[in-house]
Amino acid sequence: MKKFLIVLMIIFICGVLSADVCLKQIEESDVFLGVDFYEQYANAKMTFKNVFWNVLYERTKLLGILLVFSLTPIKEKIGIILLPLFSFVWGFYIMSCIIELGVAGIVVGLASVLPHGLFYGMGIGGLFIGGKDRVYHHKNQGVIHIAKYMFILLLLLTACVIESLVGTHFIPWVIRLSLI
Repeated sequence: MKKFLIVLMIIFICGVLSADVCLKQIEESDVFLGVDFYEQYANAKMTFKNVFWNVLYERTKLLGILLVFSLTPIKEKIGIILLPLFSFVWGFYIMSCIIELGVAGIVVGLASVLPHGLFYGMGIGGLFIGGKDRVYHHKNQGVIHIAKYMFILLLLLTACVIESLVGTHFIPWVIRLSLI
C-alpha cells in the first residue's frame, strides 16, 4: 500500500510538472481555464437549484458507468486504473489554477475537489473496494447489497448538495477576491 501511495504522489507531481511545461499553451488558450473564464464564473448569476440538478445529472451518468464496471469481473483493476488517472488530472488542474490565479488558485483548486470529493471518493470506493463478498448469512445478502447501494446513493446526493453550495457561493467569492 505504501508503494502505491508513493506511485500516486509521483503521478500527481508529474501532473503538476506537465501543467508547468504546458504553461505557454495554458496562457494562450481561452478555452482551458483562462482568466476570462474565472471572471465569467465569478460574476455569473447561478442559482443553487439549477446547479444542483446539473451536477446531479452529470454525476449520476458517471456513477452509472462506474456501477456497470463494478459489476464486472475486472472491478478490482478499475480502481487501480482510476486512482492514478485522478491523481494526474488533479495535479494538472491545481497547477493550472495556481498559474492563473496565483496563491488563490490553491484555494480554488482545493475547494473544487475537497469537501464533496471525499463523499464521491467514498461512494466510488464502496463500488470498487471489497473484492469478493463474504457471506455469513445467506438469507440477508440481498438486503446487504440494497443497503450498500442506498448508502452510495446517499453519498452521491450529499456530495452533489455540497458541490452545488461550494460552486455557487464559495468559489465565486474566492475568485472575486483573487481578481481584485
